[in-house]
Amino acid sequence: NDLPSGAEMWLWVQSLTQSYQAGVPDAAGGSVVFDKNGPVETGRQSWPLAAGKYRVFLIRNVAAPYAIVEMSDPFTVYDSQTQISIDQDAYFENDPIQISWSFADGIAQDGDWIAIYPENDGSTVLPRGSDLWIYALSGTQSYSAGIPPSHGSAVFGAGGVDESGQQSWPLPGGTYRAHILHPNYEAVASSSVFEVLGNVCPAAYEEVSASMHLAPSDADNVGRIAFSSCYKPSSQINDKLWRYLREDYCTDGQCVWAWLGDNMYMDSNNMDHKRNAYNAARNDQYYSSMGPIADPKIPVTGTWDDHDYAWNNMGKYYSCRQQSQN
Repeated sequence: NDLPSGAEMWLWVQSLTQSYQAGVPDAAGGSVVFDKNGPVETGRQSWPLAAGKYRVFLIRNVAAPYAIVEMSDPFTVYDSQTQISIDQDAYFENDPIQISWSFADGIAQDGDWIAIYPENDGSTVLPRGSDLWIYALSGTQSYSAGIPPSHGSAVFGAGGVDESGQQSWPLPGGTYRAHILHPNYEAVASSSVFEVLGNVCPAAYEEVSASMHLAPSDADNVGRIAFSSCYKPSSQINDKLWRYLREDYCTDGQCVWAWLGDNMYMDSNNMDHKRNAYNAARNDQYYSSMGPIADPKIPVTGTWDDHDYAWNNMGKYYSCRQQSQN
């Protein structure tokens, strides 16, 4: 692809400055350092680069559009200030919370940690007993001596590290902040306020798929049971499984198909999201044309597992148990 005019920073390859010099660059290659002490490389930005994601390009043509000869892997420029942020302003009770942080030069200390506190606990010196926490260096609750790296991130939520403090996962409804704390409980940086909405289970509004299964009855003469689990329609590449079921295994009309759990994947408290995932599983082109739901129908029974019923590894602590079953 071509690039538009307006590089963030740039130099001519031949001169390694912004002064054009006629001639062909050295075929053996070269290198240059973009920094405050190097050549003037100002484009849309002057040094230093603003925080963000970038690539370096070797480009051709004097005028735009510029042809890309080669490009680097993506790289990230992190903010030079000590800061901590969360990925959303509001979460349902079991939503994972993505926390990202960065330290300015010389600010990080051995034993620094990342913690979530109720909003009303303030944002300067925090009391002992955070709701959830991990060490910034190890990313766990296991202390590891040393200075944390300049930046990091972690996910607080089910299936991850143990971040239990005054609370265990999931956080109850309320308003909170995430903090970078020195060992003396001084808050070096604090996130914006975020809300956990508590025991909220948005209802399903999407219509149930018109493709309906046939339930087994007591009068069925069952000679064979076929079963499976962990079904992802997006992973199906042909109808080989369903064709075998219908044309080789269940040829006498005495079969039952049993779904044994994770019959679709939708970790959520939102029942509309779950219904859409169930509909997508039923309406998959291979399942709907040759699976148990196609005519003539093969009776279907089953049960749940965590990813279709609740969240990863969630069971009795899932707050939307009744809504999900319904």
